[in-house]
Amino acid sequence: MTLRTLLAALFILGGAGEVFAGAPEPWQMGFQTPASPTMTSIKEFHDLLLVIIICITVFVMVLMLYVMV
Repeated sequence: MTLRTLLAALFILGGAGEVFAGAPEPWQMGFQTPASPTMTSIKEFHDLLLVIIICITVFVMVLMLYVMV
């Protein structure tokens, strides 16, 4: 076995766990269960942005209701 073949096998086997980390479920909302620290950070950022967007939407709705009244 050459060094190149050994490195290729390690590369393939090392990344195989992330490929089969999770499968989508019917009617699933949101992301799958994170399988890496990077995806955990992305999920946390997504959840933070969701809260910020909801706050902005409620603020704009209150302003529009105030103007209409």
